[in-house]
Amino acid sequence: MRRLSPALLTMGMLGIVGLLVVAYVGKKLLAREAPAAVDNRMTVPMALTDLEPGTRVTEAHLAMGPADRSKITRDTVLTNRVLIGRVVKNKISAAQPINTQDLYPPGKNAPLQIDPGMVAVTLQATPPFVAEKGQYVNVHFIPSADPDTERTGGQILTLFQGVKVLDLTATGAMRSQLNVVLELTREQANIILLARDKGTLNYSFAPSGRGNGGIAVNDEDRATLYEILGYTPRPPESPIPPFRTDIFNGTRRGMNSFRDGLFIDQYNQNPIFNQGGGAAPARNNGGNSGGGQQQETGSGSGSGVQSSPPSA
Repeated sequence: MRRLSPALLTMGMLGIVGLLVVAYVGKKLLAREAPAAVDNRMTVPMALTDLEPGTRVTEAHLAMGPADRSKITRDTVLTNRVLIGRVVKNKISAAQPINTQDLYPPGKNAPLQIDPGMVAVTLQATPPFVAEKGQYVNVHFIPSADPDTERTGGQILTLFQGVKVLDLTATGAMRSQLNVVLELTREQANIILLARDKGTLNYSFAPSGRGNGGIAVNDEDRATLYEILGYTPRPPESPIPPFRTDIFNGTRRGMNSFRDGLFIDQYNQNPIFNQGGGAAPARNNGGNSGGGQQQETGSGSGSGVQSSPPSA
């Protein structure tokens, strides 16, 4: 058996170290980074809950969520801007990409389902509205000009009972207005369109459902402010007749009128100028205050003042 010399042992260890160094350098030179995992998803708008046909999409209905790219088609909506204000045509499932084929075109609404013999009328209202689409409301009217305001203090009356709400649409930059579509008879439509421009329309929820389609303006369907407050207005007082004085100065005649010690009217007439189409009698409404003093003068011109009693 051959004996290992110190020189041979040293050479063997150096060879082993050299091999390790060569292997390390070769591994570094030949090493490649592992390819990164490809994310096959993208973020798209999705419905938070199932949206039924006829629903108008708002920001409250939407959220952003991940979707598999393999499910993205040319009809898939990628931004919320395309969805806001659109009306759902086909049912949209929650947490799924939304396709434009499931929506009506921009500016288009779902066809209204109107009963035979009825018409649809659009009115303005302020949100929140008291009823939802398909429910029923009562229509109340407050006239802006009431000839009996001094006697009644103003009044409110119920125009219709149990009117169906066909559609609700928010409008305005801040969606601060509502377009309310009501189902009415032709007679009701004419009345409400006239009342809209003559006062204020208000609505209350009608839990009993559809009404009889008539006009509810009976005594029990109207109320006045004084009735609500239990106030009985005083009957109007007859006006106090004015105190008049006649003034004669030669051929001229004048008349002054007073009420409560205040001068309210003056009338002058000169018969000479009135003959042959002359100037009309002068009349002065209002003027300085004065009392009903009586004077008489004995001048040769025949001028004087005569007081006449108040006329009834």
